[in-house]
Amino acid sequence: MSTMPEIQLAIQKLDARELGELSVWFEEFVAKAWDEKVASDAKAGKFARIKDEISREEAAGDLLDFP
Repeated sequence: MSTMPEIQLAIQKLDARELGELSVWFEEFVAKAWDEKVASDAKAGKFARIKDEISREEAAGDLLDFP
């Protein structure tokens, strides 16, 4: 299976148990990919501007406590 239509067809053929297992696996796969992307972006400095802004707001006493 190397194309989206083939993958979709295979998924449609799964029984309920297999579909549940695939769903759990896919959610974990997507979560891991997201975590890796965020970590990579952070390492590349893509959040530096936001971090600096938060530091300035904290120093100015402008941050609110999160409930």
